[in-house]
Amino acid sequence: MLGEQKNQSCALLQVFDTRDAPPVNDYEAELQRKTNEMGMTYIAYLNIMGDNLPKCDANPIQPWKYGKNIVKKEELKNLPIKMRRLHKWYLDFCKTRKEEWITAHIRDEVFLCGDDEIDFNIQDLYFLFNQKELDKAAISLYCVLWPRVGAKLREVVIMAKRNEKGSVFLVAALAAVIVLLSAQVRPAVAVVDGGYNSTIEAIVNAEVAKVRALAAGLIRLAFHDCFVRGCDGSVLLDSTPYNTSSVTTNPTLAGKTEKVSPSNGGLRGMEVVEIIRTKLKEQNIIVSCADAVQFAAREAAKVVSNGKIAYPINGPGRRDGVKSSSEDPGTFLPGPTFTFSQLSTVFGNKGLSEPELVALSGAHCIGVTNGASFRDRVFAPTSEINSSYQRVITDEWTPNPNGTFIMNIRDMGNYAVKKSRYTPNQVNMAAIGTLDNSFYNANLQNMVRFKSDWELRTNTPANDLMVKYMTTPGLWEADFSAAMTKLSSLVIADTEGPIWEEGSRVKCTATNLMSYPSTTP
Repeated sequence: MLGEQKNQSCALLQVFDTRDAPPVNDYEAELQRKTNEMGMTYIAYLNIMGDNLPKCDANPIQPWKYGKNIVKKEELKNLPIKMRRLHKWYLDFCKTRKEEWITAHIRDEVFLCGDDEIDFNIQDLYFLFNQKELDKAAISLYCVLWPRVGAKLREVVIMAKRNEKGSVFLVAALAAVIVLLSAQVRPAVAVVDGGYNSTIEAIVNAEVAKVRALAAGLIRLAFHDCFVRGCDGSVLLDSTPYNTSSVTTNPTLAGKTEKVSPSNGGLRGMEVVEIIRTKLKEQNIIVSCADAVQFAAREAAKVVSNGKIAYPINGPGRRDGVKSSSEDPGTFLPGPTFTFSQLSTVFGNKGLSEPELVALSGAHCIGVTNGASFRDRVFAPTSEINSSYQRVITDEWTPNPNGTFIMNIRDMGNYAVKKSRYTPNQVNMAAIGTLDNSFYNANLQNMVRFKSDWELRTNTPANDLMVKYMTTPGLWEADFSAAMTKLSSLVIADTEGPIWEEGSRVKCTATNLMSYPSTTP
């Protein structure tokens, strides 16, 4: 709102101390004289006089009719951007809802006066748009200064309207627009007890439990989101105006988002994220898309580990990003053919250590992958892959090189287990699809699909740590939990242009219109 004053149809609001404000006409001079004589403020005097005060007709420019334009169509183009958006919201609301009263929730952080609710009539917006002397600067000041000089500012706002009829409607309209505009700037993030509490956990866990088969996909989704631009929900976007994909670099990816990157092939569980937000909203808990991705992963890990992994996670507060480029995943994500040195570098770039790299790799004990990701393993030398295991995955891959394949040898069935000569050691063979330490037992036998996983064996400290994880499941569970907590808090440091939504996205697949400059309503 601030910064658009030059586009206003009236002069900027001048705020004076009520004792020193110069009179602007005879009415003002008389009012000032009377209040000085009585030793009271304008607001007190106006309240006492009530209907006895002289009033002027408001002369509205457009008759009120529910669901119709509240200013003349030709004047819409002269409204500031956010007022036009507010007008569009009003029209959309009236089309889908036949309600005349709206209850808006006000968070403590808006006015610093505690959580509250306000009821206003939709017609109040009509009075707002037709108060000709009401400058948006007044609304800006009202929002900014409420907790500090609320009473004085309310007095000044009413002074600004002293020559118009319907000051009661002005106050109601101001309240309505403040709630609506503050909601656009930062929608409510209702936190029951200040963090990821039992209420949120129970709701998210219930939804994830319904789709246990997608648990590995939800964990992978969280990893792929955080590793590119920090945990900002950018992996969910179908479109955004802040797309930097280059035609010259890869024409097939130009103008597209992270979601379509080859590095993000086979991502699953995105629909679950939106369902989680909806379920939380039903309980008046509003979270960002970025929050929902991380909450889903946390509960997915808990569900498929049978409760053994329940890592601490920051509560609501992650910000949704507005940037998403199809080229970024290939730049920032570790690839399935990476060497240990490359893995160490990309993890280090995100502030994650080599032991955390080893711990997080344990998640490859669940889920599936596509044939292209391990094609090199079909032809790898037997020094890097168990020859019996290689024959098993080759027999799978050859007739269907673009198919989908189970990651963990334990979960591939009795025939594959026997033919590969896999040794279970301490692995529970009945725990198919369980997030546990079985990855390390398989890797130490050279029975993993990704070359990048096998590369952990080429580094002595990493290999030694894998041995510890194989023999001490509790150690791995603790280290994996700590690494996931750290991963879920990654935030990108970027100062080039807008990178965050103004509040949370309405839908996780697209940025909000209000998040970037626009000349259209």
